[in-house]
Amino acid sequence: NTWLKDLDYICITDKPTGLFNEVSCSENEDYESAEEKTCNFFFLVKEGLFSEYDWIMLIDDDAILNSKKLFSVIPELRTDMIHGYDMKRAWVDDLSLSFPSGGGGYLVSPELVRSLPPMNKMGIGVEDVRVGFWMRENGVDIGTSLPLGPWFPLGVKYWEFERLERDSPWDIPGVVNELSESEKSFIRSKITHHYVRGTNTMRCLYELMIS
Repeated sequence: NTWLKDLDYICITDKPTGLFNEVSCSENEDYESAEEKTCNFFFLVKEGLFSEYDWIMLIDDDAILNSKKLFSVIPELRTDMIHGYDMKRAWVDDLSLSFPSGGGGYLVSPELVRSLPPMNKMGIGVEDVRVGFWMRENGVDIGTSLPLGPWFPLGVKYWEFERLERDSPWDIPGVVNELSESEKSFIRSKITHHYVRGTNTMRCLYELMIS
């Protein structure tokens, strides 16, 4: 009902609800199934899903996206790269691994997916890390030019917004309006922000983002 409502999308899920445009890519519901879901989704892309599109963006449902800003820079992107926020040094088992933040969103060309060997499940349980290994296996670089936000844009104020969503959601518009100019400018400067949870928080921060 915010940034996604006017875009073409598919929700990658386990058990379809019939409420959205969905595709089931795993029978498992746990967090670790995200790796399997993404492997199976990319297999569908290799089989022709989204062949009419130039780009696919994978992004979490607790993120916000400024699609107008994204569309303005897409023509500059190379299709032989995956574009995202580089989380290098975040995977403790391999600090040298570059991988795009799944939560903050990353872009991949269906043409690139079709040109590469399938991304098979490794049992890592972390979707974006598996994408990073897949990129390394196939010599694909990560493009980092896009201003994507893999974290909540207001730092520790995350907990304040969690409390407001729970106890007094009607106060959220006023709290957002009273943010400092630097905070507002930072929110507007990004194409995405992650960990934006709660209906009112998402609506208010998205409205600020595109203002």
